[in-house]
This record gives sequence, structure tokens and C-alpha cells, in this order.
Amino acid sequence: MNSDILFAQAASTTKDRSIVLTCRPKLTFVQVTPSLEIQAPNIVFEQTLGHPTGMEGRVDEHGDINLTDMPFNAEYTDNVDITINLDSSLLFDPNGNRVTGRWAFVDESSGQGETGFGWFCGTDAAGKYSTKIPIPIDGMRIERLNDMQLRINDDTPKATPEYAYAIALVLPAYNNYYITIDPRITTKTTNTSS
Repeated sequence: MNSDILFAQAASTTKDRSIVLTCRPKLTFVQVTPSLEIQAPNIVFEQTLGHPTGMEGRVDEHGDINLTDMPFNAEYTDNVDITINLDSSLLFDPNGNRVTGRWAFVDESSGQGETGFGWFCGTDAAGKYSTKIPIPIDGMRIERLNDMQLRINDDTPKATPEYAYAIALVLPAYNNYYITIDPRITTKTTNTSS
């Protein structure tokens, strides 16, 4: 067999890397006469899985994902499938009743320039990431798998610059109250040897 055929066979057996994380929002209510209103929720992220070995511990509590210095592994590509699970177990109203949360649908909006379940953020005139400036990124897409799962498919090449992603959840019992979260993903690099 020639080397081109061997390379093509090896490439067809490699897998994407994977990261699974959980997003746990917790609601806080404030009294605004005559009713209670939701204050900015406390949201914590936790990584629950990573493949191959060395892909664990890459998500901080704010949802920022570190893709620098990924471990070399000939069985895996540099593409990363990032699954984000929504855990609504900490969503309660002021009386202790459970509140249902879900990832937003593609046509739901904050009413303030943010629409959908997930997008990548551009920068404003001051050079800061803005959830109100959605941009496309070649080789990247966010999918809504179901009410409780999103997936970021990162098929960008190594050395892709850092970027921000935004994800949105809604609270159906509160007139589809829309909550936007905007973590970062670092520049992607991989070790070149085992």
C-alpha cells in the first residue's frame, strides 16, 4: 500500500475529542413593589467528562473552556464536540416550588438584541465581547439537541483565536424569561508529540 492510502485509512478511524459540562443556574428574587422579580441568576458550570485522557479539567466554574495544550493522541482529531447539559435542579421560586428551565428555541429572544439558544459573540467598538453582536465562525456551530442539551461542534484548526460563545435558557413559567450566559473558549493548541 502506498502512504496516501495508509494516511486516508488512519484519518478515517480517528475520533473527535469530547468535553461534557453541566450548567446549573440558581434563581434569586428581589422585591419590586408590588411583586417579586428575578435578579441575575447565579450560574455555575462543572465539567463532567473529557476524552481522551488529558481533556478533563478544562472547564472553569464560569463555563470558560480551555483548549490550549490539548494532549497528543493519534486516535483523536483536533476537533472537539462540547456538550452542555442544563441542570435545573436548583431552580426554585421564592416559596420553594420547583421552576422549570430549558434551553431557548431558535426564535426566542431577550427583546434586547439576543435571539436563539446559542451563538458566537463579536466585539463592540471598545473591543469587548458582546452578546448583542452574533458572528459566524468557520468550522463552528452550536446545535440544540433537546430542551436540556446543547452541543458546540468545534472543527476549527489549531491556533484559532479565543472567542466568546453565548447560550440562552428560558423559564416557561415566568413568561419565558430569557437568561443569557457568555463564557469564553481559548485558542486551540495541541502537543505535537506523545
